[in-house]
Amino acid sequence: MNKILIVTVILHLHIIGYAQKVLTGKIVEKRTNIVVPYASLEINDSASGTASDEAGKFILSIETTKIEKTLKVSSIGYLTRRISIDSLLGLNQSEIIISLTPKVIKLEEVLVKSKPIGAEEMVREAIENVSKNYNQQPFNMEFYSNLSVKDTIETVYKVESILSTYRAGYTQGAFNISKIVEKRETGTSPLRPELDKKSKQEHFAYHPTFHVFLIDQIGVGSSMYTVFNPKIFKKLNFKTVTFTQFDKDTVCIIHYGLKPGELKDGKIEKEKYSGTIYIATKNLAIIKHTLSVGNRHNPITIIYKEYKNHYYPYSIQSLLEVKEKDKLYKIDHKIYLKKIKLENVEVIKNEPKNWYIENVAFQKDFWDNNYPR
Repeated sequence: MNKILIVTVILHLHIIGYAQKVLTGKIVEKRTNIVVPYASLEINDSASGTASDEAGKFILSIETTKIEKTLKVSSIGYLTRRISIDSLLGLNQSEIIISLTPKVIKLEEVLVKSKPIGAEEMVREAIENVSKNYNQQPFNMEFYSNLSVKDTIETVYKVESILSTYRAGYTQGAFNISKIVEKRETGTSPLRPELDKKSKQEHFAYHPTFHVFLIDQIGVGSSMYTVFNPKIFKKLNFKTVTFTQFDKDTVCIIHYGLKPGELKDGKIEKEKYSGTIYIATKNLAIIKHTLSVGNRHNPITIIYKEYKNHYYPYSIQSLLEVKEKDKLYKIDHKIYLKKIKLENVEVIKNEPKNWYIENVAFQKDFWDNNYPR
């Protein structure tokens, strides 16, 4: 049965000086009160934005020069909605209701390039279209990272950080290189630190920059154990699961896993290896990728959005279980894109010292002005 879901955005306005305004809110389904996680919130014609977290909450800093623009809200499975920012800032009420209509796709209506296409062929063509759909030139991205260490009862340690990332385009061998530029810690980590053998520095082992590097692997080719590695690709089975909607496009959901008999030779084949790819049928862009490797990680998920005719990651989520002194902890990590920089790109050196939170001073004014508690 088709139905319209109502999404409620609860907004609170914080005025920070004269330079910017901060919107905090929560996106939920009105009828069920179930949250809508990982929705993209983007200031139109701008490289600025954010995403809702797993609880549907978000914080968005808005420069005063952008209050006349519109806020674009999109989520996989829903039609995109646009709202004027000045109308949000001008409201006296604390709650704003936005109705999002899910798009129901009929399988017989789905065509790619005017012809039916199989799951494996679609993934192959999506990889072949990487150079068209993803920026091939150097660029920077800025992310907000929220990493929590939880025991069975509560969060015992949390580190929030701002990550500055450099990428020499989505090309062969072009990995993400990141550094931590701001940090805020709450609590004390119960996990044993690692030792950098070269610098002799002890550091928090699960540094926030790692998961950007691990999952954002579109276009890197044979240098990583991913579906984008031709040697891995040929060992995989692909299966179309279903279709959905994202930002005015039909999206095909494809699951993949190792073929029978491939679980034998080589390091990666000894582990569980599977994933799910969401491909926009209009231009064969990969807009979401969920990856599971072995027992080390629960699925790591990355979601992409379009900006200036290319796709960039706006949300990364991962959950890792680790043992420390026979006690199990969960490392819950969420990363959200804040800005994209295409001009005057800063090259970041691939140095471990850039990854360690211990090397970054806490700047109270920055956090109070941008991420008020």
